Amino acid sequence: MSISAVTPFNQFGSKTNFKQQVNNGQNNQAAQTNPVEADKKTNSKTAPIVSSAIALASLGVAGYSMAKNHKSLKTIGELKGSIETLTQSLERKTSTIEENVRGLGDTINTVKSSSESVANEVRGAVNDVRNTLGRETGALRGEIDSVRGAANAPKAAKTILTRDVEVNGQHFELGSVMHGYGVEEGRLSDTLRAESTRRILGAVKPMTLPDNAMVRVPTAEFTGFAKTGGLAVVPRELVANLGAVVNNKQKMELVVDTPMYLGQVENTNFFRIDRRPDGKFDYISKKGGKDHKMATLNKIDEMTVPITTDTGRNMEKVEVYMSDEMRQPVDFEDTLAQFEPETAKAIRESLSQGQNYSTQLVEFTAGANGQPPKAEVKFKTVFYKNDKFRMDGPVQEGKVKNIYNDQTTAAGETERNIYFCKYMYENLVNSHESSKKPLRADWIIGNDWHTGALSAMTRLLTPARKAMGMEPEAADKLANTPITTLMHNFKLQGSVWHSQGKLMNVMFGEHAAKIAENAWMPQKADMPGHLMNGLFSGNALNPQTMAMTYADEIVFVSRGNFNEAANVAEFGGTNHALAALRGRVGKYADQKKLEEIGMASGIRPEEIGKAPTAKGITNGCDRVNNIITTKKARQLEKDLNLPAGSVMAEDVANADPFAVHQNNKKVYLNRVIEDINTARKSGGKNNPMKIRDFEHTDLTGVDENTMVHGMAGRIVDQKGIDIWSEGILKYYQRGNYDKSNPPVFYLQGIGDESFIGKFMEVKGKVREIDPKASDRMVFAGLFSEPGRYDGCKMMSDFAGMPSWDEPCGLVHKEIGYTSGAISMVNKRGGLTDGLTTYQRGQDNKGANSIFVDFMDKETHSYEEALNYNGERTADGFETAQEWFKDKKAFGQGVKNSFTARFDWLRGKIQEYVEIGKRHGVINDTVDSKYTV
Repeated sequence: MSISAVTPFNQFGSKTNFKQQVNNGQNNQAAQTNPVEADKKTNSKTAPIVSSAIALASLGVAGYSMAKNHKSLKTIGELKGSIETLTQSLERKTSTIEENVRGLGDTINTVKSSSESVANEVRGAVNDVRNTLGRETGALRGEIDSVRGAANAPKAAKTILTRDVEVNGQHFELGSVMHGYGVEEGRLSDTLRAESTRRILGAVKPMTLPDNAMVRVPTAEFTGFAKTGGLAVVPRELVANLGAVVNNKQKMELVVDTPMYLGQVENTNFFRIDRRPDGKFDYISKKGGKDHKMATLNKIDEMTVPITTDTGRNMEKVEVYMSDEMRQPVDFEDTLAQFEPETAKAIRESLSQGQNYSTQLVEFTAGANGQPPKAEVKFKTVFYKNDKFRMDGPVQEGKVKNIYNDQTTAAGETERNIYFCKYMYENLVNSHESSKKPLRADWIIGNDWHTGALSAMTRLLTPARKAMGMEPEAADKLANTPITTLMHNFKLQGSVWHSQGKLMNVMFGEHAAKIAENAWMPQKADMPGHLMNGLFSGNALNPQTMAMTYADEIVFVSRGNFNEAANVAEFGGTNHALAALRGRVGKYADQKKLEEIGMASGIRPEEIGKAPTAKGITNGCDRVNNIITTKKARQLEKDLNLPAGSVMAEDVANADPFAVHQNNKKVYLNRVIEDINTARKSGGKNNPMKIRDFEHTDLTGVDENTMVHGMAGRIVDQKGIDIWSEGILKYYQRGNYDKSNPPVFYLQGIGDESFIGKFMEVKGKVREIDPKASDRMVFAGLFSEPGRYDGCKMMSDFAGMPSWDEPCGLVHKEIGYTSGAISMVNKRGGLTDGLTTYQRGQDNKGANSIFVDFMDKETHSYEEALNYNGERTADGFETAQEWFKDKKAFGQGVKNSFTARFDWLRGKIQEYVEIGKRHGVINDTVDSKYTV
């Protein structure tokens, strides 16, 4: 084709006129004639672009005209014939459109390198054509739906109306409305397509401050119920500390939402619900043969939720329960400091007289029997009871059974969480009709990818229902509910490469087809090819992508984790580009670029939010929930069969942390030594700690003056057991250790046998170097046995965190609160946030950690990274050895670790308060005493 193909721009004067020409259905071939001499100055690579755009426009006009012709058909037979003709035509034209659009994208990239200005101009024209074709295709689909509806009307009550939709090259049969959306067809398409841009750029208006704000926190796991790790801890402490800082300054209700898991939730833990004589219910955990009441519940609603899948429409019965008032401890002094001085004085006086003091959100309890007073924040938990949350299924050898088990009889992990989001969404829509306690959401704080589907349904399903008659004011309020999503491990996304169509039907029902084809990513944002749809990453339906696209904010659980995800493609993975765009880093730091993206979706520059919509806020870790209180000390003695009164508690530790560390270390070490000897003497028949290779495990001579490195928890790739093991081997190969009293390396947990095997393999190799050192490498197959995790904390001098990937890391801070153990952490993610490293040859009076240099395996080979990290870990062991030998310096390090404050009220919670203020949920009088 000659250079004259660019003449539409010159002949009509602007892209606007070119777009008008397309909309008017003029003959586009004529637009390719009458070349202008000035066009010769334009790079010839633009020719295929405009040519393709013209071809696309022709297809759109022709398709739209064809759609109108069906109205003259009279009989059902003719209607059915029209369906087939229209559908085939649409498929042919869609295929051609997509082929041309792909070609356009490739050509744009080529032009970009040689003529950026022309590329931008053409890119805008392509976007205009794309929008025009999208509207016309939507209209054509609406006409097809209308015809199909007429043809199928007699069977509509018995069948599911679906149509084929292509997303990222895959075809899905998705639910479709019978007669289309009428006059709302085009407007709905525009709304759905712009929604991602609006949320990502923060182009939303704050809500009107409610009289009594209701904050909802949906989460797949929650401490006190189902828990696998920090994912359960963070929402509970966040809710509590938000209540502590808001309390007495505005009215607020705090509500946590979670599935009601039933059945075998863990290997030895079974959940059930028992009806009481008074009509209430007890939610029971039976662990180790003993019942433990987790909560008292009231049934507040029963829902019958229509669910469309790939096989038909089902009616799912969902029972909704709400707990009685629940409480979470918060720091007494820090919470009291949030009150006005006169109120704080009145609270102290009341407590001094033995009288409790209660506010809307906080309960202050007077101390009894010499115990100090305490502060607890009040909240309630809503549970959704449905068979999808039954955890019955096989236990896999060597694997921890938990709520992420995909081998249950009812549903896999992602499907289970999509159903959870669906039920919560329907409850938000219909709670006012039947619930004994009507629930709403003035602010949703979702916990990780598990709640991503809720963001998608809120933003996309709600306007679709509005177009079909949902009350407009209620629909607009729900669709614009502020949503903040916490992002933990960015590599865990819940993405699925199967059942995508089924799950989209579950989420969106009869609107699935309309939503899937209009869930556009921001135009002109230069998204990578796998991020073209807000529900998908490549071929996978991806709940994390949904959250990243449709939440108002994404809060990464540490600053380090956010910086990695937004700045390094290999670390950010699938959704790196979204993290960068939301965080406004790199090319997205350019305001003009943001305005260009906004304008492509009809968003004016002044509408774009001033603040990035993604950031890192390092998790708090509340001291009050991790110290060994007197009550906890007595319970540990019972659980671990320790001498009565042997475990020292926090009240003593405040005066002399190092003395308490040494005492509690010795107490539990003696228990471990006895259990190992029991296993050895019985030939393994009596092995209370499930010691692996007990014949070659011997802690004879070990006492409080022996250095102990400890790790406990889930044994999975992320945790870096292979790095730790490699470091141990290199440490002993160097030979720079105390051969008369080698350290103990203690690993406790269950999980991936390959990593356990790596540790045991190194134990064998160390035996060839020093049998005594090898004897002191201990593996215990313990996980949730009462007291054992705390025992490992008490015994450890150094807590290892050699993780390959760690978004924040709470364990090392929790251990510090418990025993003063010093953390040894890789420089990865948020592991070092808030810590001070020991530096050899320096003063180190404030040190409470050892930082270990780290090489990732995303940009290096596994072998190279493992070797490097093993060497650096061995360096860390040698640093620990130097520190440990200097008892005065080590004692100071233990004290620093024990007394460090990572509490939410010491700054972190204020950042969430600021988010609430931006959305109009928290009033301007609310501020934490402590600044960020």
